[in-house]
Amino acid sequence: MKSEMLQIRVSPEIKKTAAMVFEKMGMSTGDAVNIFLHQVINTNSIPFVIRANSPENNLNYTDDEIAALLQEVENDIQKGVGMKDARTAINELGMKYGV
Repeated sequence: MKSEMLQIRVSPEIKKTAAMVFEKMGMSTGDAVNIFLHQVINTNSIPFVIRANSPENNLNYTDDEIAALLQEVENDIQKGVGMKDARTAINELGMKYGV
């Protein structure tokens, strides 16, 4: 199969880190790019969800923030607030986060 050269610019750190991940998976960066491009063609889209960085998507909570959120949830459970069946909860999360 005939091939062509594709040149892209990425930071050295991204290139190095991605190459290490691909190596663990038994492939080269070129292999991974080829897989990505094939998936673009097969799905006629970017084959993963791209989201803007927003407070709702930021999962970098501090330990204190996580503890406070868990306490809030525990309080709600004890009061019977927000109790839903799993299917409803999953559907609502899917709608909120586009998954």
